[in-house]
Amino acid sequence: MAVTLSLAITQNSQSIANNTSNVTVTASVTWKSDPGYASWNATGQCTGYLMIDGSRYNYSGMSFNTSKTSNGSQVVMTKTVDVSHGTDGTKTLDCSSSFVTGVASGTITASASKTLTTIPRKSTLSVANGTLGTAQTLTVTKQASSFTHTITAKCGSASTTICTKSSNTSISFTPPISWASQNTTGTSVTVTYTITTYNGSTSVGSNSYTKTCSIPASVKPSCSITVTPVNPANSNASIDVSGLYIKNYSKFKVTISSTESHGSSITSYKTTANGSTYTSSSFTTNALTKSGSLTISTTVTDKRGRSGSTSITVSVLDYALPAITKVVVRRCDADGTVNDGGSYAMVIISAKASSINGNNIATLAMQYKKSSATSWNDLGSYNNGNADKHGLVLTNIQGLQWECAWGDAYSFPADDGSSYDILLTYTDALGNKTTHTTSVSTGFTLMHWKSSGLGLGIGKISELDNVLDIGMQTRHTGGILQPVLKYNSDLNLICTPNTYTGLYGSVSDTDYSYKNCPSAFTRGTFTLDVAAAGEEGQVKQTFYTCDKTNSRAWVRYYYQSYWGDWKCIYDFKGTVLWSGAHYMTNEQTADLAEPISSQPSGISLVFSAYLNGAAQNIDLVSFFISKRLVSDIGGGCHNFQMCSYSGIYFAVKSLYIYDQKITGSNPNGKTLSNTATGITYHNECFVLRYVIGV
Repeated sequence: MAVTLSLAITQNSQSIANNTSNVTVTASVTWKSDPGYASWNATGQCTGYLMIDGSRYNYSGMSFNTSKTSNGSQVVMTKTVDVSHGTDGTKTLDCSSSFVTGVASGTITASASKTLTTIPRKSTLSVANGTLGTAQTLTVTKQASSFTHTITAKCGSASTTICTKSSNTSISFTPPISWASQNTTGTSVTVTYTITTYNGSTSVGSNSYTKTCSIPASVKPSCSITVTPVNPANSNASIDVSGLYIKNYSKFKVTISSTESHGSSITSYKTTANGSTYTSSSFTTNALTKSGSLTISTTVTDKRGRSGSTSITVSVLDYALPAITKVVVRRCDADGTVNDGGSYAMVIISAKASSINGNNIATLAMQYKKSSATSWNDLGSYNNGNADKHGLVLTNIQGLQWECAWGDAYSFPADDGSSYDILLTYTDALGNKTTHTTSVSTGFTLMHWKSSGLGLGIGKISELDNVLDIGMQTRHTGGILQPVLKYNSDLNLICTPNTYTGLYGSVSDTDYSYKNCPSAFTRGTFTLDVAAAGEEGQVKQTFYTCDKTNSRAWVRYYYQSYWGDWKCIYDFKGTVLWSGAHYMTNEQTADLAEPISSQPSGISLVFSAYLNGAAQNIDLVSFFISKRLVSDIGGGCHNFQMCSYSGIYFAVKSLYIYDQKITGSNPNGKTLSNTATGITYHNECFVLRYVIGV
């Protein structure tokens, strides 16, 4: 007789609150007839046990009443118990059993295992992305009503506990603005929410959720402006201007104070003041160019790219340099009667000075001398604090400026045989002054021979030898005959003010040439204007070509014992400095016939299409280059972009421009593909045709 033992496990129910499952375990004996064994006499009490999840349960009261001689089975024990799950709600139940048969089979055993249904334990949390400083709702889904939860939030190195062992399922939470300091270069932060579930005092597990919180636009830097006046340390000033802002005199000293917002450092400053833009936190402007209410505005930007702005308004007093606006000098008699042949001179003057709140005491000083004398005679000085007996009166005009008019002319003895120089000096309380020099001619006479017989005066008395001195307006109905320069003349020696003419080149086997003409002029007629340019022998020459279709003009100056270079100031048609058809590779150079610095304004570069092996007079593209730019950055690399009329061919040329030559670079003759923009440049489809001076 063969006897076996088997186990069956049945899951009946679960308790979420207790974290247990109710199970029933059944042990059964099965026997089969076996010719090799005698019948199994199983009558009487049987012994054995059942192990469930480590707990032992002995058989009791189990008996068989008959001898077993054929096949059959019988339940020997059934046990229903509650089994505890793990803290995470999972459980695998292990069971075993032992049974003593009392026959040759001896003791038989059996074991069984069953994975029980996991019991949900941890609460879940629903939370959306949010904004720092703005409340949001956290929604909790619990697995058991008796469970509680603790919720925390962590942002970088900052953290907070939102609730502790709470039963609430809807919780309001405001992420602190201070968490913006956890990201000083961006506009959002990452927040991790963790919910830990408790069954009583026992933690049953945690869930975490990562969300993004925007840093609100209000989190931005702030700034303030401090401005103080900077006035010159002028020892000649007789007025206290401390604390005053004065146009054309004061400067702004500006200091920008910035406050970081939650750890994001300031990366840039931009301030507009006095018509200029400044990028540092402190600076001093140039002298103020406007009066009235002037605004200084500043913007600071931090590493988040956030900006804060402010402005301040400063009141600036109007100020201009003192000015002598009108001077009239006449000859008169001793009693002041106007007489062109009188032996006295009188002066009538108007002048003005800025008020500076009514405190600008401006002083007018007057001096005179014979034109042939070296020392001055004082007429006296007067200011807007007094009035001269001869009528010098200065009045405050609408609080903005002082004006004075010498209504009753001051007269002084003036020999009618001599001319006189008069020097007027007008000085204000800031120490600034203006001067005006005028003169009064000799007494009037229609014609006067100088006693030496070497000078003639017309409309005045003659004062100088070898001079025709005209004191009247002149009218030339017959024109003025201009002198013609002899051939081979040296223009460096032509310093007497006049207008001269000349013919340069070969005519009838005669070589008409001149020294020190503009080098670009080689043939044709010209005029040369010569004018005095200073009191110390300075001379200005202006050279004009006489060509109605291609005229040009040059100018140069003489001072400090040498002539400067001729500079072209006008070119009617423009001069071709180079022509050809070059790709302008690194092996090609355009040598210019004249320096760029000698052109009126600069050069024009002209490109055209290059197709079918030849330059074409189509798709012409021109570019202007200032001679100032070439002067400042000689040999600098200039890039030129061009395209055909159809838009099929695009090209970019890189040229190095010097004063007297232009060189290229190797890619100028190649097809290039720009993968960044998807454009293919056909540099071989354009060539440089002309360099024109303009």
